[in-house]
Amino acid sequence: EIDALNPVLLSTSLFNLTYKVRKSIIIQTPYLLPTRPLFNLLDNLVKRKIDIQFITNSNCSTDVMPISAAYDNQKKKFEKLGIDIYEYMGPHYMHSKSAVYDDSIALVGSYNVDPRSANINTELVFIIDDKNIAKKLKDIILEDKKNCVKVEKSDINSWGGYYGCERTEKEIMKYLIFRILTRFSIFYNQF
Repeated sequence: EIDALNPVLLSTSLFNLTYKVRKSIIIQTPYLLPTRPLFNLLDNLVKRKIDIQFITNSNCSTDVMPISAAYDNQKKKFEKLGIDIYEYMGPHYMHSKSAVYDDSIALVGSYNVDPRSANINTELVFIIDDKNIAKKLKDIILEDKKNCVKVEKSDINSWGGYYGCERTEKEIMKYLIFRILTRFSIFYNQF
């Protein structure tokens, strides 16, 4: 038996790197569906006073309605942790997968923050330990953030993530069905 044929999950490596963060994390991902272990890690980081921000698609800018429905079920958990989420308003969807840790480490790849990337798909992430590259990447992320709305209850926002977009009755029914189904881990973990 050769242990080299049993690769360590990429998510494990990313968890280990994320645990070492000292100041801040900004993550841009089209699909934000944290696993239970990731919520535990985020809780640990918040207790250590790490500034955490996520940029992701809103219900109006997503290309995958079931993921949006599952994500909407998780928003209150982020609020309880005190983590800021910013939703992209469109008109198209955001598909960037990148992050900056402590303004010095840049991450770019195919990894989404979801169970499928953590446990099922084969993903790739480049980790670049360079302050100049990290700054340039963060500037790009912050530029995208200008077309986002912070997830919070306000006059222009709601927890549902609808920012004046129009949905057909069929789309709304599909969303509601997936919103109910993804409350169960057997369905949630498929995304």
